[in-house]
Amino acid sequence: AGAAVVLAALASQDVALVAATGNDGRNGVAYPASDPHVIGISAIDAARKLFVDANRGDEVDFVAPGVEVLVAQEGHAAYRSGTSFAAAIATAVIAHSLARGSVSPDVLTERLLARSEDLGRPGHDADYGWGLLRLPDCPGK
Repeated sequence: AGAAVVLAALASQDVALVAATGNDGRNGVAYPASDPHVIGISAIDAARKLFVDANRGDEVDFVAPGVEVLVAQEGHAAYRSGTSFAAAIATAVIAHSLARGSVSPDVLTERLLARSEDLGRPGHDADYGWGLLRLPDCPGK
């Protein structure tokens, strides 16, 4: 219960909280992404297909690229996959949105929704959440 109180307190101070949904391939989003004060991020590939090992659930808010991402690893580059990589990319998109100034979580969500690309079933779903996070003026497919 202590962690939930801290997350709620941070959210009340307009701190954007982002977390990966997890890579267990199960129904049920990992904590802290499952907390209502946290933006839960799942991963998709270049074809906009959900990462096979991504956790699913109603707490998925958005998706971002997270499959076969080129990352630095021990002095060389390697391709890696996971919702943590997607959460890092989502954090950059969210930071870009917040660069105009701190806003409430509701206003931030409205901004993100306005620019996201709905994937999967129309509207929110347990696989893609509200869809793919995108930067303003980011070209579509």
